[in-house]
Amino acid sequence: MKKIKKWGAIVAVVVVVTVILGLAIPGSGMLPFAHADENTIQPAPTVVVWPPVVKIHSKTDMAIMGSGFEPGQELYIVIPDMDGSTTNIVDVIEPAPEGMGIMVDERGNFAVLWTIGRLERSTAEGVADLVVTDLSYNALASTPVGFADPAGRCRFRGWVPPAYPRGAPDYAENPDDPRPLPWLEPFFEYPERP
Repeated sequence: MKKIKKWGAIVAVVVVVTVILGLAIPGSGMLPFAHADENTIQPAPTVVVWPPVVKIHSKTDMAIMGSGFEPGQELYIVIPDMDGSTTNIVDVIEPAPEGMGIMVDERGNFAVLWTIGRLERSTAEGVADLVVTDLSYNALASTPVGFADPAGRCRFRGWVPPAYPRGAPDYAENPDDPRPLPWLEPFFEYPERP
């Protein structure tokens, strides 16, 4: 009898989560009224990343997902470099776009995987805006991304490179090495402070 109650509780949780996702993800098709037609309001374009806080490393992966875009629209994704320029990362995402940019599906959604790669050297610890634009670089949606640098891979700290001239911070030998931003310490293991 206990097993039946346990499985009943699990099924109930799955049903509740499915209903919540159907309400939260427009156009998901999980619920009959989630479909867009001429009588429904099209949601504003939205973009999210997972995970929202990542370690600065060339092999770090980040999922980028968007909804509320025009079906069939092509998009770019740009992120600021610490030298003041922006980088279009569409050429280094998976799946690789067939055209100029990312193609939005028939429901107005897209999902891609970005591996940070060469941007590990030009991304600073802190928060950056990841921006989705049209092909004319008009901003359509943005989301913050947190970057942590416990290994000292970044060569920028604010606008003054390099953060850790010898690699990872070594507070015992070099007490002047910059400390991580306080809100990042719980996410990743940083070297011990003296």
